[in-house]
Amino acid sequence: MSIDLQSKLTPLPRLYKEITLDVGGEAVHLIIRRPPRTVMAMLLSEARKAGELDEQDKPKDGGCAMRLMARMAASVLYAPDGVRPLYDRKNPEVIENLVENAEWLLDIQEDVVGALGANGAVVERIQGNSEATQT
Repeated sequence: MSIDLQSKLTPLPRLYKEITLDVGGEAVHLIIRRPPRTVMAMLLSEARKAGELDEQDKPKDGGCAMRLMARMAASVLYAPDGVRPLYDRKNPEVIENLVENAEWLLDIQEDVVGALGANGAVVERIQGNSEATQT
């Protein structure tokens, strides 16, 4: 199959927002894209398999919530000219590195959640609140 045909059959996820992060005093330009609708379910499934969610699909603690947020960010962040996400959300080392070193992760939380189309209940779970309300 030719590369042109592959790119037509699997186009880039839709653009959600262009952002600029200040990382160590340097501007870093990134693209946030809307992934396929199934990605949010896959993210929750991956977190369950990692033992990070309780029976109500709420993060067990703050570290678990941060790893879920890192997985979410890894699913939607692209380099400006990138055709694949910048990070591999399925690689535990990548996720731990984001949690430990990406000081900007919480700064982009709203945009990441927005790109995934997560509703209020999912956002509440990610933040670890005990009573999620539907929006």
